[in-house]
Amino acid sequence: MFSHDKNAGAVVCLADYGRIQRGAVVPVSNELYADVEDWMAEGNALVLFEGHPDTRSLKDVRDAKLHEINDAYQVQMQLMLDKYPQAETLTFDKQEREAREYQAWVDADEQGDPPVTPLISNLAEGRQMPKAELVTRIIAKSDAWIVESGHATGKRQYLEDRVAKAETADEVSAINW
Repeated sequence: MFSHDKNAGAVVCLADYGRIQRGAVVPVSNELYADVEDWMAEGNALVLFEGHPDTRSLKDVRDAKLHEINDAYQVQMQLMLDKYPQAETLTFDKQEREAREYQAWVDADEQGDPPVTPLISNLAEGRQMPKAELVTRIIAKSDAWIVESGHATGKRQYLEDRVAKAETADEVSAINW
């Protein structure tokens, strides 16, 4: 199949045909134009030019798509994290761990010594908030983060699997975030 690029004054090969490979630009003055004429003599017509076809290898198309998917994933994750200063995000794991330990102790009717919670104790003091209320908020935000990040990560991995299974560049190109 060929299209006519009027700006270049040539035809563009959209699919391998005889000696002409996909993506080739064939001016009328080129000896290969005889192959184009043979193709048209078979009853085919030039199609509207919509740009040059992608002639990258399947591996290159896959690599580019994976990069695109990972960039979209990073953007989505960053949107969730942009609500917080970076220094605070570095404490998220410790906040959650201390909050869950404290909540487990409360749920066990405060049996035994309370867990050591220096971070959330100081956070509660700094916020002038009861520790129990802060613990509830930390756990709720942590659970919401797990849901959102888990969904985004699962989507990224699903799309990555689809890219790996795609057999053509067109199949890969059709995969979008």
